[in-house]
Amino acid sequence: MLINSFDSLSLDNELNNQLWSTYHRNILPQRNLQATKFILKALIFFASTKSDRSFSSTYGSSLTGVVFTTTKSIMFTTNVLLPFILDQLQSRPYIYNIKSFRLLTNLAQALSFTTFLQFLSGNSKVYITLIHKLFRITAMSTNNSASYRSSVNSSIEFQNSQLLYNAVLQLLGTQVVKSEFLHKLIRRKYSTSHHLSNSSHCPTCNNLPTNPYLSNCCSKHFCYLCVLKCIERQNCSFCDSKINAAGPLYSYSFIKG
Repeated sequence: MLINSFDSLSLDNELNNQLWSTYHRNILPQRNLQATKFILKALIFFASTKSDRSFSSTYGSSLTGVVFTTTKSIMFTTNVLLPFILDQLQSRPYIYNIKSFRLLTNLAQALSFTTFLQFLSGNSKVYITLIHKLFRITAMSTNNSASYRSSVNSSIEFQNSQLLYNAVLQLLGTQVVKSEFLHKLIRRKYSTSHHLSNSSHCPTCNNLPTNPYLSNCCSKHFCYLCVLKCIERQNCSFCDSKINAAGPLYSYSFIKG
């Protein structure tokens, strides 16, 4: 019930902001922006609010399954007219500087906070805002729409998936990343990339090959003197296998040990 009531206000505000953004972007009013916004909000309210003798439902409340125990005219006063009047008063410096007005503003803020706490407590009579409380407008739950239930269920599923994803990441961070196998794999990858980055150098002296020769075991480029040393000890300094011959790059003839 509490979530439905908050969602109804959010949906109403989202509708007003979306239509105002579209209007402001296409028509570009230059003067009386606040008055124009008030008129547009009033038109949206009367077009989207339904009412019978004792209950009213706005665009947002009809989607979330909430009705308000009041008439359409009183609902317009609390949702559209009074907020506009209060904004106009607060935007006037000569009015806001009056001490009594500032005291009333602070008192209203304190009462709004207590009303919000009472709303969260879940009492039988639920007042969303202080203005609703002054006019005795309570919110009642009805059957919400299928689209709203679907969106709520989708949000819950997304949150559950996010929690599972975070748990998997935490497991990877604490177990797999610290494993000895992963460290060996990283060291092996680093060693391979290090050899590949130095593929143009002689693996014995780590310099550019002088009079380069090609080994018969791994086709690696060696200096002539370096490959002779490898052939003498019959061990390749690059692939660590047995080497018994090598040939110059410009010829196919091999020297043998």
